[in-house]
Amino acid sequence: MRAQISAIWRKNGLAWLALLSLLGLTFGAAHLPLGIFNVVVGLAIASIKVTLVVVIFMGLGSSPSIIRLAAAAGVFWLAILFVLTLTDVLAGRQFQSAHSQTMGLEQSLDRNR
Repeated sequence: MRAQISAIWRKNGLAWLALLSLLGLTFGAAHLPLGIFNVVVGLAIASIKVTLVVVIFMGLGSSPSIIRLAAAAGVFWLAILFVLTLTDVLAGRQFQSAHSQTMGLEQSLDRNR
């Protein structure tokens, strides 16, 4: 029993140390002048962190397949919500720029009268 508890603490401790080192790597990469690749590196490190948390701390690596299916459905639904939010934001920006262009045209027409 004591060996099993020790193994659990060791596994969680190693995962915690890995997450801390990835946090330091994220901080270091954020200060490098990589241009657009800062986002790519940050997202890659974040995906590694998510994988560690899901597999080790949440225990999805050894869970039944119905639990994995429920987790995948949750991630899929979250992706749908992100896509719909991004669509709304981009449509609002296009509407705002089109509205400002037509307002500028109307104001110039009013000045000509």
